[in-house]
Amino acid sequence: MNPNLQSNFKDPYHLDFIMLSEEAKERDLENALMTQITKLLLELGEGFAFMGR
Repeated sequence: MNPNLQSNFKDPYHLDFIMLSEEAKERDLENALMTQITKLLLELGEGFAFMGR
């Protein structure tokens, strides 16, 4: 990665687990992240909630 580009971000984002194509739109990324968050909260069990989107 270009060092100048990395300095623009505080922390890099590693979203390889989502497996979106190069043609994916921002809405596709949002939907994929929401799906992953929902799965995680269901696995954690009772006592966790995601309020809003």
